[in-house]
Amino acid sequence: MVTILNLYNISDTYCSIIFYLLITSLLLLISLLLYLKKRLLEKTLENEENLKKSESHKNFNEELIKNIPGGFLLISEDYVITKVNQRTCDITGFSEKELLGNKCDVLCPKGQKSKECPIWIKGLTRFNGMDTYINRKNKVKCPILKNAQILEIEGKKYILESFNDITDLKEAEEKLEESNKRLYSLFTAMEDLVLELDRDGRCLYVAPTSPKVLSVPKEELLNKTLYDVLEPDLANSIQEKLDLTFKRGVVSEMSYSFIIDGKEHWFESIVSPKSENSVILFVRDITERKKSELELQKLEQLQSLGTLAGGIAHDFNNILTGIYGNFSLAKFKMSQSDPAYEFLDCAEKSMHRATKLTRQLLTFSKGGSPVKDHVCLFDLIAEVVKFDLTGSNVKPKFDYQENLWEVDVDKGQIEQVFSNLTINANQAMPNGGCLYFSMFNIIAEEGYNSLLQPGYYVKVTVKDEGNGIDVKDLPHIFEPYFTTKETGNGIGLATVYSIIRKHNGMIDVHSELNVGTAFDIYLPASGKSVSCGEKSNIISENLKIKKNNLHVLVMDDEEIIRGTARNIFTLLGHTADTAEDGKRAVEMYKEAFKKNPYDLVIMDLTVPGGMGGMEAVRQILDFDKNAFVFVSSGYSDSEVIAKYEKYGFKNVIEKPYTIEKMQETLNKYA
Repeated sequence: MVTILNLYNISDTYCSIIFYLLITSLLLLISLLLYLKKRLLEKTLENEENLKKSESHKNFNEELIKNIPGGFLLISEDYVITKVNQRTCDITGFSEKELLGNKCDVLCPKGQKSKECPIWIKGLTRFNGMDTYINRKNKVKCPILKNAQILEIEGKKYILESFNDITDLKEAEEKLEESNKRLYSLFTAMEDLVLELDRDGRCLYVAPTSPKVLSVPKEELLNKTLYDVLEPDLANSIQEKLDLTFKRGVVSEMSYSFIIDGKEHWFESIVSPKSENSVILFVRDITERKKSELELQKLEQLQSLGTLAGGIAHDFNNILTGIYGNFSLAKFKMSQSDPAYEFLDCAEKSMHRATKLTRQLLTFSKGGSPVKDHVCLFDLIAEVVKFDLTGSNVKPKFDYQENLWEVDVDKGQIEQVFSNLTINANQAMPNGGCLYFSMFNIIAEEGYNSLLQPGYYVKVTVKDEGNGIDVKDLPHIFEPYFTTKETGNGIGLATVYSIIRKHNGMIDVHSELNVGTAFDIYLPASGKSVSCGEKSNIISENLKIKKNNLHVLVMDDEEIIRGTARNIFTLLGHTADTAEDGKRAVEMYKEAFKKNPYDLVIMDLTVPGGMGGMEAVRQILDFDKNAFVFVSSGYSDSEVIAKYEKYGFKNVIEKPYTIEKMQETLNKYA
């Protein structure tokens, strides 16, 4: 019993312990559960807070992406588009649905692949400002400016791209580029030099321009002042204009000349304000215009002299004809052994010089028109030069092109041109030397030279080895009465110039002191070659006078001319009648027609106060179409002398004429 009780007591004790342990464990478990619940609640609240924050951040990002002014793309490593914004859709024309989940190849321009993106190929982490294109839905390329960088999100790499549509910018750039090209073309085509200069006259900028405008490379102008590249006087003049423009803000103009490669060039400059510290200088080469102006001045001077020459030419030639003709008559009647013959011969030579001078003066007048014929220049020049250099220590040298074209010129006037040039060259080489003549065919096309009409020309260059002409004298050498010689009269080169211009040609001169002078002469040509060295005096059968004892009618308003002509024809074995004007000549021609018709009629062209030769020959030809009429005049302001055949005349006899000249003319028609 005791034993059982003891056992019972022991069991009760154990039970209490177990119960206590159970209760304690339960309390601990409850405490743990409460703690865990608390922690779970805290974590839940934390998660909810984090979720709220995450949602807020997500909304913020979404809002941020939505409001990006440009396009936005998030692209995975396998080139799949995972995120876009509305601006991307607006730019490309694709909807968000059409883009998400697709590879970005859909946006790559034709010929490009996503895998070619430089951020992968070059191993970059980012790049900015790439000028490229994106493909629109309509397959049209859209120019964009793109930025990109690599992002790591949840352990994965993405490409974040942002871009802007720069279509307007590209169009503006293209327009600007086109405008620049147009401006560049204009600058390079224009013959103006455009410079930007500062207050000190230093060149800040040289606009692109035609290479022929610049006499030096533009690099030699940059950062150079006016005083570095120009003569001090000229630099001062231009600097004054610059100072005026800076001070008053007005446009200044000036013209000036200076020597480039030994030749005088004229320029016109305009200074225009640009900013507070710089101006624009426009420089135009006006050398050709200046030449034209000088040509016009020369022509005006020649016309002024021509008024005087034309006024006296007719009377002076009539006087010379009377004197010269009677000298030749006296010599004809006199034996060469007569002591007086030598004096007459000397006087006649003086008259020949007077006639030659008169002929030169006549070239300045409105008259003196060339009586043209087909001529081989080589034959003409060689004959003149050989004669003028007789006894000289100057040696002529000739060079001429094969098949040289014939020229249509007045033989006498062109002889005068090359005679004057030869005499001048001979005087310029007192110690001897060579005088070079070259002749070549030239086809002058449009723009070849401003003073030449397009067409065929023979260019003759006459070059000496003389002292040369000072550059300051060159612009004046063709002016009447300008001379640098102590014994010169200033008529020679003026005559040359006048004759060449009247032939619709051109003459230019180049000279260098102590080296020599070269004249370039252009004479209109037919474009047909001529066999030089062969001369023909063939007269067609219908232009021949059929008998030797001629019945001649001479019409002239001057009695001394009529008397001289009558005596000349009488001594030559012919019969001559005279008339004082055209009206009387027509009457006499009609009266003689049935009884003893005139074989030859010589008519003065100009009869003051009466009928002249032009009207008279018309009336005679109306009466007798086979009439044989020569025109005779020392001066005319009409084209009749130059184009005599057009008016019915068979030939021209220039005053003053002599018995030898008359016989020579008649022999051509015998």
